[in-house]
Amino acid sequence: MNLKKRLFAATGVATLAALTAFSGPAFAAAPINGQGTTSCTITSGKASFNPALKNGGTATSVAIKIKISVTCNSGTLDGANVASGKVSGTLHSTSNDCGGLVGPTSVTGNLTAKWKVHPATPKLNPSTLGITTITGGVSGSNASFATSGPVTAGSFNGKTNQANATTQETIAALGASCGSNGGLKKITIANGGTFTIS
Repeated sequence: MNLKKRLFAATGVATLAALTAFSGPAFAAAPINGQGTTSCTITSGKASFNPALKNGGTATSVAIKIKISVTCNSGTLDGANVASGKVSGTLHSTSNDCGGLVGPTSVTGNLTAKWKVHPATPKLNPSTLGITTITGGVSGSNASFATSGPVTAGSFNGKTNQANATTQETIAALGASCGSNGGLKKITIANGGTFTIS
């Protein structure tokens, strides 16, 4: 092969390598702030309390650490591409009295929702969830909880997040923990609750 042909061949190889590099994972599109709505089912979760909740508890500051996994099955715009998510963070309340497990409790703090999307759809930035209220109640023999608040940053910014869940523990078991020396340190969230952004 003469010099001219060798130069053409080398140029072709270099061009192909460059095109391959630019189309590879290193140049994948950056995540976006997703728009729309999404509807999910809670598959598992837990909440822990520090200090523990007790009957007649007198603490004035309680950290509530929350971790929830969800699978998502419907939505609009980018929300329709969400397959699953993980919600986590720490909220704060002003009492560790177990009486607060029934009725509305004001809380401060944020949770973060990290999203996994279906293949070949744009990746989404996490959502910052501002939770303002936890409302406790009864669902059969178990306790129920509902949360709500605004999405304040990231994907779905400006929408409202809401969750409705029940505990795996029965009301009787929770009551026994509240009355024990150690108090109620954690609850397990049952499969089947709902989590929506709309």
